[in-house]
Amino acid sequence: MSSLKLVGMLYSRKKIKELALAAEIFVMVIFLAIALVPISNVIVFSQSLQKTLGGTNDLIYFTPSPTLGVNLSSDQLQNEQIEKLKPEDVEFPEGVTTEIYRTNLTYAVLKDEVQDKDYRANLLSYSENLHERIKLSLSSGDILKTKDGAVSVVISPKLAQKYGVGDSFVSKVGDGAEEVEFFVTGILSKKANVLSFGEQGGAYIKLGILGGTLADLENKGYIFMIAVQNTEILPAYDWGGAALFSVPKGTDMDSVIDMLNKKYSAEGYFHSYDSIYQTTIESSINDNEENVIMLFLFSIVLVFNYMGYVIINIKRKAHLNAILNICGLSFKRSVFINMLSVAIIVVPAVVLGLIFAPTVITAMRINYYGYNFTMYMAILLFFIITLIISVIVSFIRKRNAAIIKSYKEV
Repeated sequence: MSSLKLVGMLYSRKKIKELALAAEIFVMVIFLAIALVPISNVIVFSQSLQKTLGGTNDLIYFTPSPTLGVNLSSDQLQNEQIEKLKPEDVEFPEGVTTEIYRTNLTYAVLKDEVQDKDYRANLLSYSENLHERIKLSLSSGDILKTKDGAVSVVISPKLAQKYGVGDSFVSKVGDGAEEVEFFVTGILSKKANVLSFGEQGGAYIKLGILGGTLADLENKGYIFMIAVQNTEILPAYDWGGAALFSVPKGTDMDSVIDMLNKKYSAEGYFHSYDSIYQTTIESSINDNEENVIMLFLFSIVLVFNYMGYVIINIKRKAHLNAILNICGLSFKRSVFINMLSVAIIVVPAVVLGLIFAPTVITAMRINYYGYNFTMYMAILLFFIITLIISVIVSFIRKRNAAIIKSYKEV
């Protein structure tokens, strides 16, 4: 008798229980995916940021006070005499040379011919040394192409619905309303990271402040242009106070950051990339606290229900297993058939759950950077472990009961 026919014998007559279990697993996978969004976001963004910057172990993130209120009394906060500390004025320990990476965010005014009105597109610029280090992810085009008298830009996919690679257009830039010609040299991939060093955070900071994935930003309605060549044509602007410092490899980051925070306690705050990473999970969970707690607890209930089904189903079919064993079915094949009977229900439900989870997450308006290999494996590994548990239960039952005894018990 084929294995599939034997598997069919292990199911209920009308298959209602199996269909109910599949539906339950489908819902459980979606709930688990939503509950794991904060952790998933941290992993996705961290991996993307490291890929974009080519490593982060040498970076120190700096934000100036008094806008942060770091280590300042209420009197100091009201004291307008406290000036913002500029990155170029920060004094590092002797022997520690640094590079300063900076970003500037303004806007370009574009025309919507269909609705006959203007709209703003975010215009981002990077300092030249950051351009040399950063790795922009493009779906098409080449950032090295230029056009005389025009600022070369790479644009987000939404803006690419209006302009293509090689197109030129004129737009007013910033509050000064100065007109600038732009040349589209490439289109950003949705997986690209948009880096902007904002003056936020203080001692409690998250990775998202350094930027976000383009897909996530576009879902929120943002449109981006990043100037990549001939940026000197742009109007003069203030780079702002926040920046990244790059220090030599092997620098004792903890001692350097501790020294800087003590020295400039009233003027600014310094973060290592590791300290930012450590607070990101906590802040992400806080952002989705209600969803995480509710769905995680609900997932636990469903998990125990699912595992109970696996174990009880094996026990309930002990009668049939005993008959099959008497008829010559080996123990190994018996275990395999029991595993297969569960896998046929579980695997399709898990796969469908993982496919539909992003749609549900987007509909719930939860900040979601996308799946990653680690999260896929975490969810799949759980179901693999439950199948292994079912094998262990079968094995223990086989050791503790002879075939005939097992048959008589039922």
